[in-house]
Parts: sequence; C-alpha cells; structure tokens
Amino acid sequence: MIEIPESICLAKQLSDTLVRKRIEDAVSMHSPHKFAFTYGDTERYPDLMIGKRFSKAAAHGSWVTMTFEDAVFLVSEGSRLFFTTNRSELPLKHHMLLKFDDDSYLVTTIQMYGSVICAKTGEFDNEYYRIS
Repeated sequence: MIEIPESICLAKQLSDTLVRKRIEDAVSMHSPHKFAFTYGDTERYPDLMIGKRFSKAAAHGSWVTMTFEDAVFLVSEGSRLFFTTNRSELPLKHHMLLKFDDDSYLVTTIQMYGSVICAKTGEFDNEYYRIS
C-alpha cells in the first residue's frame, strides 16, 4: 500500500535513480490480474514507452507519476515497485516491466489491487487520481 509519505519518498528515489535513463524495452500485463486497474489498451503501453527518456517523478497523493518525455507511467496504492540491475532478480510475475538502456529494470507488481497506467501526458483524466 503506497501511503502519502511513501509516495513522496518513492518519487525522490525514482528521480535520483532513473535520471537520464531511456526505456529500451517494455512488457505490460505479463501476468493478468483481476484487480489491476489500467487505462486504455495495455497492449499499447510498450509502444507509448519504448524509446522515451525519463524526465521526472512526482508524488500525487497515494500515486506516483513518472514522466518519460511525452508519456507518463503512473502507479497507485497496491503497486510494488522494484528496481534492479540484475536480470536474475526479476520476478516471474509482473504487471509492468521497463528495461532501460543501461540494462537496469523497473518492475511493477500488483499486490491485492492497484493501478498501472501508461498514457500520453495530459491524457489520463481520472477522478480518483485528481482528488488524491
């Protein structure tokens, strides 16, 4: 569960860790989950993200928003983020996997429920996100 203080800490850690990284590959919804909330066609997520360079991360209530040029990647409570440079540490089940140009990875898994959203900047308009 991402609480507000944790989202602030995660955003700072992501901003420090992902600076100047470019997404080389992406896999969305590798392991389907009934309570993974998404936006639009998840099969389009890799096309939205591949080739984009990380710009910034920001906390938005219990959400963390990562900006990659003209696209955003958002996660909410119930989402677990895992960063590694060791491919052998990647979990078998995941809901979003980003591989960067330096062979590091950011993996998102949904625990009980949570959101994994990829969209063009400004496109995702969700009341739950707005009021958080």
